Amino acid sequence: MSEDKYIHITSQELEERMMAIRDCWSQFFTKMVELYKEETGITTLEVKYEVNTEALHEIVDRVYQREDYFKRYHSGMKMSEYKEIGLNMFWLAKFHPFNIDGKGFDERFCFDINEEFILHYMFIALEKLAKIQKKNYDSGRITRSLYDELLYSLSFRDISKEAMGIIVELVANIVIYE
Repeated sequence: MSEDKYIHITSQELEERMMAIRDCWSQFFTKMVELYKEETGITTLEVKYEVNTEALHEIVDRVYQREDYFKRYHSGMKMSEYKEIGLNMFWLAKFHPFNIDGKGFDERFCFDINEEFILHYMFIALEKLAKIQKKNYDSGRITRSLYDELLYSLSFRDISKEAMGIIVELVANIVIYE
């Protein structure tokens, strides 16, 4: 990224970032379907999902633009990992790029699926960060009540981009430790 002029994300980097989010979603979705089957006793379930590629593209592009903003307007400063994770979460919450299409399951299964995914995304990203930092990671240190509060907040509260980064850092201080 140039010091004085915005340079758009390359198509390769755009595709890599979009694919990383899609892969995380796919892992999450498979896990959620299996949990749903276990809870309901249903053995076969035809559930498909759709990805709004345009929304995913916009999410990645907006996060990249913010990274560029930090570099150009904050003396070459790099955006923190927590802020980047939080920014992805913010835009995922705004654009809801994933939709479930299926029959024969309780509609509550897909009501807050994007918000559930956002928390899954955060925990996976923090786990990767812990590995890079060579620290311990345990998402089980988040209480059920805190998890539910985070899920509720993502679904019904207006959380700013900046606040989302702080939330990620606070959660990181719980799940990542020496």
